[in-house]
This record gives sequence, C-alpha cells and structure tokens, in this order.
Amino acid sequence: MPVSQWFGQSLLLLVFRVRRMLGLFAFFYAVLHVMAFLQFILGCLLGSLISA
Repeated sequence: MPVSQWFGQSLLLLVFRVRRMLGLFAFFYAVLHVMAFLQFILGCLLGSLISA
C-alpha cells in the first residue's frame, strides 16, 4: 500500500516542499552540537595546560 494512500497526497507534497529546509536545519543543528562539544573538550584541555 503506497504511503500516499495512508496519509493523503497533501502530506506527501508538504514533506517534499520542506525537505531542503529540514535537511539544512538538521545539518546546522548537528554542526552546532559538535562545535559545542569540541569547545567543551578543548576548553577543558586548554585550561589545564595554561594552569600547569
């Protein structure tokens, strides 16, 4: 059974319309989290190196 019969054609078209925006949002969300994690790790390492 096709997905369009389960959810209707309008939902499928809406997903295709916002697919690029969802992809960009997910990409930048992941990049932000990786940068925050690296800042936490490198910040701790740099702080211990400076104090030593």
